[in-house]
Parts: sequence; C-alpha cells; structure tokens
Amino acid sequence: MVLPNLNYYDVLGLSKDCSSADIRKAFKKLCLKLHPDKQSTEEGREKSTAAFLKMKEAYDNLIDDVQRQQYDAQQYADCWNNQHSTRSSASEQKRRQQEERDRRRQQEDYRRKQEDRFRQEREREARNAE
Repeated sequence: MVLPNLNYYDVLGLSKDCSSADIRKAFKKLCLKLHPDKQSTEEGREKSTAAFLKMKEAYDNLIDDVQRQQYDAQQYADCWNNQHSTRSSASEQKRRQQEERDRRRQQEDYRRKQEDRFRQEREREARNAE
C-alpha cells in the first residue's frame, strides 16, 4: 500500500541513493525513538503510533527491492506529470485570458454599434421633425 503524498525517504530521513543497510539502520533508530510503548502520555502514544505506522509503511516499501523500484518509478512519474500539468495549466490560463479579452472586445464592438445605430436613429428623427 502506498500512502498518497508521503515521501518514504523523508519519513526515514534518507536520501534516494541509500542502501538496504541504511534503510534498516534508520528504521531501527527511529523505532527506538518513536515506539509508542516508550511514550509516557496517552497523547504522546497516539502521535507516535501515527508516526510509527508511517515509518513502518516506508520501511516495508523501501526494503523490498521490487517495491522500491516501483515506488521510485511512481515518484518520478508523479513529478513529471506535475511539471507538465503545471505547464499545461499555465498555457490553459493564457488561453482563457485571451478568450476573455476577445469576448470583451466583441461586447465593446457590439455596444459601439448599438450606440451608433441609436445616434443615427435620433438624428434621422430630428431631421424628420424639422
């Protein structure tokens, strides 16, 4: 199971080029520090339980070479998609802004034409009234 928006390397305090031995060592160190049984208060146990579960999830996914490769590939794909979706949303925003400017120009042109027609009609009526 992969938790969304959770960087397993950050959870264990490791870099992406770490070895399996580094992963085990970091996990054991954090277990000693954050194990729920080591906490004296109920609130501390609840917080450490949540942190411990994240740690365990990170360890389980990074210690297995196949799962680690899949995780790294997914992280790379997510990063690539985020970069391109940002670009496309920026171009989408520019397109919308251009459409808005075009719509305003059309409205302004229509308003001017209506004003011209109204003015011409008043002038025609004024001439006929004379």
